[in-house]
Amino acid sequence: MERHQQIQLFCVEVQKFCLLIRLNRLKQKSKRSRSCAVRKLLLDRGKDGFYFSRIPKMRLNDVQSFINFHRMDPTTFDELLHILGPNLKNQPNRFNEEISPGERLALTLRYLASGDSMKSVGFYGFLIGASTTSNIVRETCQQIWEKLQYVFPTPSEDMWKSTSDEFFLEWDFPNCLGAIDGKHVVIQAFPNHNSLTYNYKHTHSLVLMAVADAHYKFIMVDIGALGHNSDGGVFKNSKFGNSILHHPQNMKIPGEKVLPNTNEIAPFVFLADEAFPLRKNIMRPYPGRNVTNLPQKELIFNKRLSKARRVVENAFGILSSRFRIYRKPIIASKETAINIVKATVCLHNWLRDKSASNYLNADEVEEDSELDITRIGLQPILSSRSNHASQDAMTVRNIFTNYFESFPD
Repeated sequence: MERHQQIQLFCVEVQKFCLLIRLNRLKQKSKRSRSCAVRKLLLDRGKDGFYFSRIPKMRLNDVQSFINFHRMDPTTFDELLHILGPNLKNQPNRFNEEISPGERLALTLRYLASGDSMKSVGFYGFLIGASTTSNIVRETCQQIWEKLQYVFPTPSEDMWKSTSDEFFLEWDFPNCLGAIDGKHVVIQAFPNHNSLTYNYKHTHSLVLMAVADAHYKFIMVDIGALGHNSDGGVFKNSKFGNSILHHPQNMKIPGEKVLPNTNEIAPFVFLADEAFPLRKNIMRPYPGRNVTNLPQKELIFNKRLSKARRVVENAFGILSSRFRIYRKPIIASKETAINIVKATVCLHNWLRDKSASNYLNADEVEEDSELDITRIGLQPILSSRSNHASQDAMTVRNIFTNYFESFPD
């Protein structure tokens, strides 16, 4: 019996010894992962990091490079920094070095503009660690969204009438309040969201639903719907979509207006593609893949609607060309990915106003249309029978159809 107890005690001691060896190896492995070379590289940030070595030279000697790097000129950068600066946290990094608001903003803008990974921009460019870079991007994008929301117009009857006048002047479509479409922002799938973010293009995405005005600016946006939803479903469940469909009076949308050069009265409408329902205040094209089967006046209507509706596709194209984060899957948490999209749409509107001469126009980019033959085949919402268009909605579309037949391009 005593011998059996001795054997048990011996086994316990052996287990303790093995556990101590394992813990010691883990500690040594952790120490080895923090190599001196990496620490020295990050400690040289104040001398070799982009913010201290290259950006000052670009600001003084090569303004065009500064614009390409940040997607804005030095004056506009300083103005944005003035707006955001007091709210950008000046937290020290792991070496107790403070990261200034200007450096945080420059890093975030470069990440959005380049489309490179956070590690590539932060670690190899600004000499800031990956985790710190991630925090900076998330927090700065959140501040951009919070401080620049004024770039979206406040709905009012005068605002809608002004937008309608601009659509008629620029795109020859009367009584138009805006063009609606959705953009799938490609992401790396979030944990436990594989099926929810998987879309008809066989990628993972978040949906940016937007209404654009005649000058490629976003009037209203809804951000964060998961990619498995159709554009029509996202629109229906969005706050502004629900208001347009069911409570237009809440958005102070005007009632009706006489069409130019006629005595015909028509309501104000939004323009959309086949993914959206036909309603009294939402116009979509006449259905039909084979255009030869459509009457001439319906072809004319589809052409005029497509011409005006493309402003939202062009707006998405400009957004993607200026902020090339959209050219590759966004690798970030769900919160950070949503903050990135929010920040870029705010910057898009803000830059259209502040530095239009340095900002892309529609003729400099390819349109970013989300409509293709695959979508038509996969999404049943595109069927005219599934939309249950009311007689009033078809009557309104006929009014515009007859008008365009009388006043062709």
